[in-house]
Amino acid sequence: SGGGGGGGGGDDNWKRGNEPPRRQSSQKNNNDGGKDWVRGQAPPPPKPQNNNQRGGRGGRGGRGQSGPPLYDGPVAPLVKSENHWRPRKNSSALVVTEKAVKSILNKMTKEKFARLSQQMVEIPILSYEMLTMMIENVYDKAIDEPSFGDIYADLCVKLSMAVTGSNFVHIIESDEEPPTEGEAGGQAAPGGEASHNTVYRWSNDVNLTDSEIVGPFESEAECKQVAIDKTNDPSPTQREEMELELVSVSIREGMFIKVLKKKQPTKDDGEKVFYTVYFPVSDAEECGQQLSPGIYLSRPEAVSDANKKNSFKRSLLNKCEEEFNKQ
Repeated sequence: SGGGGGGGGGDDNWKRGNEPPRRQSSQKNNNDGGKDWVRGQAPPPPKPQNNNQRGGRGGRGGRGQSGPPLYDGPVAPLVKSENHWRPRKNSSALVVTEKAVKSILNKMTKEKFARLSQQMVEIPILSYEMLTMMIENVYDKAIDEPSFGDIYADLCVKLSMAVTGSNFVHIIESDEEPPTEGEAGGQAAPGGEASHNTVYRWSNDVNLTDSEIVGPFESEAECKQVAIDKTNDPSPTQREEMELELVSVSIREGMFIKVLKKKQPTKDDGEKVFYTVYFPVSDAEECGQQLSPGIYLSRPEAVSDANKKNSFKRSLLNKCEEEFNKQ
């Protein structure tokens, strides 16, 4: 019987059961000198890629594009970076104090004035920031409640007699360059360069509630030595509930150094009851540490200037002037 016609290009002599004839490749291999590839043989090697050629799969953005050569030159050794640990100001005491001030003012009446004004006077003022906060709250109350203006005026008089700069101002002994002759209280040199002289600054805000401290050490001198050691890499300790008292504040070799001592040491502490907080004088603003812009040749000069600029009356006048200039 006649079978159906097969596809074109077949061998007429092929019969069922015999090996099928090999197909001719429809196109020649593109490699120079190559021969037709047949099944069962290894494929010919690919043509080398030209990475500078644009377009196609090997062009810009193509997967065939190779990356830049790996750097195999000398590697610089690791260098210990400058210590970047800096103490951060703890404002919790200010928050607590402001809450107490507002609570007293909200209860203030003529009948309760004697008792409540005494409570206000007994609030510890630990910084100029606390003083200005108290004045601002009293001032705002007097403006909002003009009928009680006489009460708040009497309160200001009582506070001015009780709160002085000596409550929170600290005199700082320093080895910075002294001001030139005739410029006592002149501007401090940038960076606080050290000298062999003894001069003084003042601060109206020495924080005693640092959450991170360095130590413990056996003496105040050891704390200062650690602070000025340029190779020292401090590992701060979390203060948590530890009660500390201020021992000294000083500036040595461009470093602001605060030394604290444990109030209630235990037998396990031994002699290691001293802690320190320190940073470059140039970073004082970053660390929230106020310093007098000028330096003084004697302690009495520094004390006089500090008391004058941090009194209750001066701060109240500053507040009144500030509000007047807003109008």
